[in-house]
Amino acid sequence: MILVDTNILGYYSTAGSRYVPLSPRRILDTRSGSPVSSASDRNVPIGGLNGVPTSATGVVVNTTGVNASQTLNLEVYPTGFKPSPRSSVLNQQDAMSWRTSS
Repeated sequence: MILVDTNILGYYSTAGSRYVPLSPRRILDTRSGSPVSSASDRNVPIGGLNGVPTSATGVVVNTTGVNASQTLNLEVYPTGFKPSPRSSVLNQQDAMSWRTSS
């Protein structure tokens, strides 16, 4: 299990895929709730919330993992799409903290 904190930093608009920066806004924080467990999915609504239009073609997020109970790999991808081959954006070792942007 791992505690995860994710902030949205911006999005890509449909108008020529232009990047639109945002002030960082927290969209997920499991530090005071239920941690993310191994081999589980956590859906985090983004489009239409926190200044991101539903028409956005992509987002930029910063994800921090803390207090992992085991070595694990964290993946971030759009709901309904699991990349193949699988790749992690955060490789967490026991009881260490790591941060990544994707």
